[in-house]
Order: sequence, then structure tokens, then C-alpha cells
Amino acid sequence: MRCVFCGAEVQERRITEEHWVNGDLFVIEGIPATYCPGCDEIYFADEVLDRIDALLERKEKELGEARVLRVPLIQFEEAVECTIPAHP
Repeated sequence: MRCVFCGAEVQERRITEEHWVNGDLFVIEGIPATYCPGCDEIYFADEVLDRIDALLERKEKELGEARVLRVPLIQFEEAVECTIPAHP
């Protein structure tokens, strides 16, 4: 199969994705996906997307059972020495 964007040969692999649901970050590992090494596009089968949605709905209700991953939150303006104006 070839990528519809760049025409490169795609590969099957398992990936990690992050999803925000009602202000909570969920990281899902081992998602089956089709990946394009030419342009980094990622394709998911409809069934996989449906299962991700169902998993997130279930995990949001069972949040206490999920493994917790601590993630540092870095404020951009505090981390760099230059000042970049915000978009209007």
C-alpha cells in the first residue's frame, strides 16, 4: 500500500498516542497503525478508532485504575530567553 499524500510505501507498526478528554491527558500505547516513513502520516483503521473512543470513554470513568504517568509542564516563555509576541 502506498501513502495517499507522498506515494511512499507504508508500514504497519504499533504507536503511542496522546488524547485529551475533558482536560485529562490519556496516553495509549501499542495502537495498531499504518505509518508512512516518507511524510510521517499515520493511518488508522475505522475499527481501531472506534476502539480508541470506547477505551477513552471507559477509562475516563475508571481513572483510578489507570497507570499514572508524571509529565513535566513547561511554560514556553519561561523556558526561552527571547520574547515572541502572541498571535492576535
